[in-house]
Amino acid sequence: MSCTSNLDEATDTLTFSITGYFDHQIRPQFSDLLATHHKHYVINFAEATAIDSAALGMLLMLKERADEQDSTLVLHNAGGKILRVFEISNFDKLFQLSND
Repeated sequence: MSCTSNLDEATDTLTFSITGYFDHQIRPQFSDLLATHHKHYVINFAEATAIDSAALGMLLMLKERADEQDSTLVLHNAGGKILRVFEISNFDKLFQLSND
């Protein structure tokens, strides 16, 4: 598991990209993300392989934070097992999903 973040200052879009298994081990980096304020947040799942319930909770916290800030949040390139988890947990109805 690893993650990187990239800020597009022109659009105030923070992209948080996850590689491998998205689980509780990413919490420190995700906490840093929660402490920021941007107009747009994108969580990129293109290189993610799986997700656990702790990560789902972190996404819910980020959604709450984005809503409080009147920011957008997009879950990008979620496919396979991750998309299935989103569908089972109704995240596909709660979050905006996008693909390339």
